[in-house]
Amino acid sequence: MQDTFDFLDWLFTLFREDEVLTELLEITDTNDVEQWDRKARRTFADNTQITVDELSFFDFSFIYVNSEMRNHLFNKEMLEFNIYVPNLSRANEIYKAIKKILKSNCKDMRCTTPVQAGCPVSGILRYTFRARPIVGA
Repeated sequence: MQDTFDFLDWLFTLFREDEVLTELLEITDTNDVEQWDRKARRTFADNTQITVDELSFFDFSFIYVNSEMRNHLFNKEMLEFNIYVPNLSRANEIYKAIKKILKSNCKDMRCTTPVQAGCPVSGILRYTFRARPIVGA
């Protein structure tokens, strides 16, 4: 069982290997890790500091979710994705590409429906969804 850091790195590698996601994020050099770091961020973006020029990209990381469940096998962490895009159709395409990668590689993972979340920067839409993979400490 992977810990959360290893899991994020593993997902990052899967994202980099996906041709559809590469095209949607307009990655010009698939071997350029710095370009991928700007387009698939493993830490949450400060959505007050981003610009329209950076679009499209997404961030993902684990968040703690308080739960009444008292099962020690139950994950209290959820994987949250925020997709930053100029329009709804691009958000949908990126969401579907990410979800396909997750479902293909993490059979037991469930994804929530994406919802629009606020973004204070004009011209940028943010859509958020969550997943609950099994990760260890």
